[in-house]
Amino acid sequence: FDGRSKFSTWLFRIAVNRSIQQARRVKFKRNLVALDEMVEEPSEAPQQTIEEPAIREAMEQLSPGDRAILTLFYWDELSLQEIGASIDCSPNAAKTRLFRARERFKTHYEEALKRHEDSA
Repeated sequence: FDGRSKFSTWLFRIAVNRSIQQARRVKFKRNLVALDEMVEEPSEAPQQTIEEPAIREAMEQLSPGDRAILTLFYWDELSLQEIGASIDCSPNAAKTRLFRARERFKTHYEEALKRHEDSA
């Protein structure tokens, strides 16, 4: 940590890198273990739950990168500069990725809404 960005941005980058490393290790394994089985002790960090089923369903259908950038921007309220630093890209690239993630979310959300309305 060199102080050029917020501590949370630096910490998030570490978490992203570890997640990528773990995903690469698990990618080639045939016997996958559920994430909740891998964790020995439950995290004391508050869990973010999404109440509306259509939003939850739409977020689940997104790629991990899209979910991450939407979460960083809307739930964690990071600026585009902070997001860019945490995902190792420029603020303009982060803005473009956020725009594209919003578009994909919108598509999935509208489909989920329609399914929930049809089932009601």
